[in-house]
Amino acid sequence: MNYSEIQSICERIKNYDSFSSLFTFDTKKEHGFVFDFSEDNEKLSEMNFSDPVVFNNYIFDTIKNNNSYFGIGKYGEKRIIYKQFDIFAKKDDARDIHLGLDLWVSAGEKVYAPVDGEVVWLQNDYEEGGYGGVVTLKHNIDGAIFYTLYGHLSWESINQLQIGNKIDKGKIFARVGLAKENGCWPPHLHFQIIVDLFDEVGVHPGVCSKKDEKYYLQICPDPNLILNIPNLT
Repeated sequence: MNYSEIQSICERIKNYDSFSSLFTFDTKKEHGFVFDFSEDNEKLSEMNFSDPVVFNNYIFDTIKNNNSYFGIGKYGEKRIIYKQFDIFAKKDDARDIHLGLDLWVSAGEKVYAPVDGEVVWLQNDYEEGGYGGVVTLKHNIDGAIFYTLYGHLSWESINQLQIGNKIDKGKIFARVGLAKENGCWPPHLHFQIIVDLFDEVGVHPGVCSKKDEKYYLQICPDPNLILNIPNLT
């Protein structure tokens, strides 16, 4: 798939105005606090994000203290928090660039399909720092085929689905997982668009290295094309 084909799919997604909300609340209407997980946030250097309790308290106390309904982790952000997880902190090729949007909500929050889709991948990822329960859906909007990935789901969500299941737009198909089942992260949904799997259906990375940044940001465009959360840069 070349650049112009990718752009064409992105335009179709952008111009589709009938996506359903991912949650019981509308992320376009409720206030979300936008987190900064880059090196510019000096507070992060003092925190042990490999401790789920510390990380959880930081996330949800910050949301509450800023009178927000949910939290947002930015797309394309170069993050320092991954340094404390072995699966990201490889010596010669560290992965620290986020390829989706994180939506920090309570464990058990229902997840709805934004548009009609088909389950093409399911997995319970047990590795610390990993996805936990992860689902990939395939979509077709007027001939434009693309995929959405949902990470950090409950194990029960994965166990009740099968490859090939059709998921109708607006239907509940999963729930956000607890820290003990989502890779030891505070409860949230990692939401990612993928325009081409290159016939390699499986767990697609949600974080990439600097050397792969251009490639992955092209095939994983900004999820806000679907969510349309205002004032999100």
